[in-house]
Amino acid sequence: MTAGVDAQVNEILKATEILNTAVKTTVDEWTKAGGEGTLIGDTRMVLPTPAGYNAHKTILGAVGKIQELIAIPQMKLIEMSEQFYESRALHIAAEHRIADSLAGHDAEGVAVGELAKQTGLHAGKLCRILRVLCSSGIFKEVNPEIFANNRISAVLAHNESFRSYILVFSICHYKVAGALPDAIRDPIKGHSSKVNETAFNISHDTTDSFFEWMETKVPSEDGKSMVGRPELPYFSSAMVGVGRVSSTALIYDYPWASLGKGTVVDVGGGV
Repeated sequence: MTAGVDAQVNEILKATEILNTAVKTTVDEWTKAGGEGTLIGDTRMVLPTPAGYNAHKTILGAVGKIQELIAIPQMKLIEMSEQFYESRALHIAAEHRIADSLAGHDAEGVAVGELAKQTGLHAGKLCRILRVLCSSGIFKEVNPEIFANNRISAVLAHNESFRSYILVFSICHYKVAGALPDAIRDPIKGHSSKVNETAFNISHDTTDSFFEWMETKVPSEDGKSMVGRPELPYFSSAMVGVGRVSSTALIYDYPWASLGKGTVVDVGGGV
């Protein structure tokens, strides 16, 4: 073997060794805890042990490294260039509450025809959208054209705050991503750090910053009054959802008693 191949083989073997060790740690921690971790109230969050969490991060890192080492470069780049379709498929599933419709049917699943009736979507197109998500590990096809939640999609079921977080990306940020190439090459915005000279301003045709825009009033459906933006309730709810994901471990694991009589301030906790 050449020196380059030797180095690649050594990296694969090292990453596999790290992966196997982390998997063993994960299995040991799950066995001791009687599951993945502790379910925290209505947050839908499962807190692993510190050792289990570290092993979780190590597994993902090792798997990513192995994928980097063995992937066909052209195919990896093609997959990356197409991933916005996966995001859009998830946005559609969240908008039409597919996880809600599948809740309680984990074993037998729900036929796509029934899901189409509930959502008003075309059955064939909905089936293809769900298969895209299944191939990414979200939902599962238990029989041909019959779908069910898996452990990933189940967290969306009847979970309004987390669903809102997904929908904020669909309603607001997806358009921003589309405008990013224009913003990067813009002679002003491409070199600016101002909050009102961004891809957001191009995509939403505004000179306001994101938070200023979010607080502006828009005409009501009947045109007789000015009301809050339709995106605002989703954003406010989304902050609750993402807070549960990102802050639950902090609340339970941080040594708060060590602060004594210290004061904790939540800065920027909503709009």
